[in-house]
Amino acid sequence: MGNLTEAPGWSGPIPTHWRWAKLNQVAQLGTGHTPDRTKPEYWENCTIPWVTAADLSHRSSAFEPLTETQQHISELGLANSAAVLHPPETVMFCRTASVGLFCRIGRPMATTQAFVTWTPGPELDSRFLIYVIAAMRPEFDRLAYGSTHLTIYMPDLEALRIPLPPVEEQRRIADFLDDQVAQLDSLQSTHQLGARLSDEAFTSWLETRTAGAPRVPMRRLTDSITSGPRGWGDLVSDSGQRMFMRINNISASGIDPNLDNVAWVSPSNDAESRRAQLVAGDLLVSITASIGDVAVVDESVAGAAFSQHVARVRLKSPTEARAIAWAASAREPRERLRSMSFGGTKVGLGLQDVLSWEIPVVSRLQADLFVREVEDHFQRHEALADAHLAALQLLEDRKRAVITAAVTGELDVTTARPIGVGKWVPNVGASVGSATASPAKAPSIGGIR
Repeated sequence: MGNLTEAPGWSGPIPTHWRWAKLNQVAQLGTGHTPDRTKPEYWENCTIPWVTAADLSHRSSAFEPLTETQQHISELGLANSAAVLHPPETVMFCRTASVGLFCRIGRPMATTQAFVTWTPGPELDSRFLIYVIAAMRPEFDRLAYGSTHLTIYMPDLEALRIPLPPVEEQRRIADFLDDQVAQLDSLQSTHQLGARLSDEAFTSWLETRTAGAPRVPMRRLTDSITSGPRGWGDLVSDSGQRMFMRINNISASGIDPNLDNVAWVSPSNDAESRRAQLVAGDLLVSITASIGDVAVVDESVAGAAFSQHVARVRLKSPTEARAIAWAASAREPRERLRSMSFGGTKVGLGLQDVLSWEIPVVSRLQADLFVREVEDHFQRHEALADAHLAALQLLEDRKRAVITAAVTGELDVTTARPIGVGKWVPNVGASVGSATASPAKAPSIGGIR
């Protein structure tokens, strides 16, 4: 059967012996439901896995079958709700809140109403479908609506079309992609480990460098301390005259605010924002979430406002700000500050906690040398970290490109044959409409291919 219609925007032409099929005609469309949370018998002593977005957020591979979940429901909860027990090989896709997360289940599971499910029929291989779902990310981005929580609505999901080769060809493509993705995942894991080791090496060096310095409470170094006023939600806008420092603007590197995601105070609220202004040489300390991140305010953000989740420390000697910030960023003082927030119902830190925070302080005579040494080490660390991040992005781009090319027939793998562990020889050059596929090259990283 030929193509029903022309290709959608996310795909080019497909081979002439493939066809475009409505997904809900080759897979059973379904969804999920949440049993009544007020009935403990639906949630206690349970055996039925219940898929949520949390199960999919930190998986090592999105393409391996999901076999366990954080939450379970009972047979009673399943029977007394609209929840459905979906069979193995069902593909689940999160259509709201965490839009775009997906999985293929390896055992019978239920899920929430945030997910749509497709259980493949005889014409569709579930592994091929999961790769098609991954390739369709640009289409899902286009379909997602909402200002607070993005949602893809059911009519749009019901209208989805997918490329459909013969089922044996689907399995061959899935075999090829399983191999390729496993190799790329392994390389990504190597670079993720390298980035973590680089972080640990710098942190350990900084800890060693500050080990002999005397510990001094922050109050002895501080002229004043305050946090931003509450209720900033009504003051902040997408554009305005005054920058607004939030907790995510404080870099974990402990030295510079991250200006990539700066918010602004509306001009109509500028008078209110003047109650909380920064000057060059101030320290910003995060007192909720990532507790203990420290940043030095420089001239580029002087005059900015800041939130109640950030403590502004005005030092007695602003010229020592960088030395104090780096010393405070060592492992031991950061762990000490974070320990103050643990236990009971206390969330975050108070300003008195920051004032009592003991940090290593180098002498004024050594401060300039200390800063130069630290920043030299940090620049080398950042260069290595950037190289790992670039490699990770390159590998992710490579993965997306290979998946998209394979599931649309641009890369013909139907006659690919394994020639050794992790190596395939695809038959490249098959006609795809009027186009001729070309082999995708392996990524070259650091001169090593």
